[in-house]
Amino acid sequence: MTEEQRHIYIENVVSKYLVVYEIDPKKKDLTELDKIALKITFSAETPKDVQSVLTGYISFVNQYILNQTNQEFKLGFNLRLDALKSTKEQIEKNLTEAKTVQVENLTNALDIAKKAGIKDFF
Repeated sequence: MTEEQRHIYIENVVSKYLVVYEIDPKKKDLTELDKIALKITFSAETPKDVQSVLTGYISFVNQYILNQTNQEFKLGFNLRLDALKSTKEQIEKNLTEAKTVQVENLTNALDIAKKAGIKDFF
């Protein structure tokens, strides 16, 4: 089978034979797996079919979760990067404004000193 045919086959078989149901939390003698409150059963014609389909299903779910995790990581990373870029731009703007104000103040001080006749500035 091609990858696409296999995917369609697994999807059809899983939707037909995979059953997910909730475990009664009040039930006595719950196992550790029962405590997650879900139970999954699957049946097929042969044990080999069960193993094949469930292996494919688990691989699909793992890949899906990996893709979702990567997308969430990239989104969070890009949001953080945008915030840092914005902070950098704000810092640069503030520094430029402070430098401009400082140069204006020094220019005004020099003009006042010249008008006052001060010739030795150091």
